[in-house]
Amino acid sequence: MDRREKLIKGIVPVLLIAAFLGPVLLAQFLGKRSDELTARRDASKQSVPAKDAVVDPARKFDLVAGEQAYMRNCGMCHGYEAVGKGGGAPSFSNPDFLALATDKFIRTTVREGRLGTAMAPRREIPRQELANIIAYLRSLPEHPVVPVALDLEKKSQGDPENGRRNFASYCSPCHGPNGAGYVELGTALGIALPGFLHLVSDDYIFQTVKNGRSGTPMRGFLGSRGLANLTAQDIDDIIVFLRAQAPAMAPQYSERMGEEAFNRNCAACHQAGGRGLVGVAPSLSSPEFLALVSDEFIRTTAREGRAGTTMVPRHGIADWELDAIVEYLRSLPTNGSVDLAVDHDARYTGDTSQGERNFTTYCAPCHGPHGEGYALGGSGPAIGLPSFLAAASDNCIYKTVKYGRTGTPMRPFIDPEGLARLEDQDVFDIIAFQRNRVVLP
Repeated sequence: MDRREKLIKGIVPVLLIAAFLGPVLLAQFLGKRSDELTARRDASKQSVPAKDAVVDPARKFDLVAGEQAYMRNCGMCHGYEAVGKGGGAPSFSNPDFLALATDKFIRTTVREGRLGTAMAPRREIPRQELANIIAYLRSLPEHPVVPVALDLEKKSQGDPENGRRNFASYCSPCHGPNGAGYVELGTALGIALPGFLHLVSDDYIFQTVKNGRSGTPMRGFLGSRGLANLTAQDIDDIIVFLRAQAPAMAPQYSERMGEEAFNRNCAACHQAGGRGLVGVAPSLSSPEFLALVSDEFIRTTAREGRAGTTMVPRHGIADWELDAIVEYLRSLPTNGSVDLAVDHDARYTGDTSQGERNFTTYCAPCHGPHGEGYALGGSGPAIGLPSFLAAASDNCIYKTVKYGRTGTPMRPFIDPEGLARLEDQDVFDIIAFQRNRVVLP
């Protein structure tokens, strides 16, 4: 018997055993995980404030489904078992957080997002699914968490100047010099951003500074056992300073901050450097694109999204952050600068029947038969949807067809050097067809 036959004879029994035991072991693992989560559910029932429960407190939450929903919707940023990611997202499994945060607080954060951060509104998550996620989060601490009754009427009184000094000494090293947190390269969340301050009470901030967050770099700061031996008045001074300064605390733009903001909010689809990904998202770094679109075009697209595509509205991006993204895109190196003036008032007329024929021949192979783009597996973006046609002027579309997009599959189509040697009128016909036909939603 040669070496190969011996190897085969040795492997076959192992494969047979694996084939027999694999499903058994997998079922045991899943059963054990289900039992573990059930035990967590029973242990965590006492920590869910009945007055704020999402559904009847006696109802059994599905923690297995909650864990799965958490990993789908939250785990990418907040990490496995909600441990958080330094410099990216806070911990949700921290017992000090869960003691202060009611179910309503968590629901509102998920539904509304956090203005000025990468936490976009997630209103599409079903109510029961969100209830399961919250119950799963409350099941994570090893011991039951006793809710802290916050004084929602508490209004801190103090000296904002002393608060400014205390903030600079004790808060800014982690939360950023302006309190904008991760968006200005801090290691902790933004505590001076409107999206945070409009949601939390003064007592929530006070208790957090007083007690810290166990298992995180956030230590307690109050009294002789605190990290800085602050007094209660010192903490109130910080809160007064934050409330007073929040509107003016948007940090000044820097190129690095613009890149960081782009990477947090846009790069998952548009890729690093805005180079785009065929079949997923268009290039934002093409010199022709940047020459044709205005800053307001980019800002409006980000804010309103593109209905009918995966480009959802991003109302949660702060104005300064969006400005930084625009400046970052404008700073990207290109293959030679392109100067293309756009006449946004130009209106072209054409033959819609000829336009349909031209569109089918030259546009549909990449953009889809009705201009649906990536939604139907096209390699080009959706140019037949109302959201695109409302944003792009006739002259912008014409010059895109004429000059193409460097670094993308979109080639020029006009004149002898064009891919199809179209005439200007051919493009006018396409535009007329696009604007007059019935487009798919």
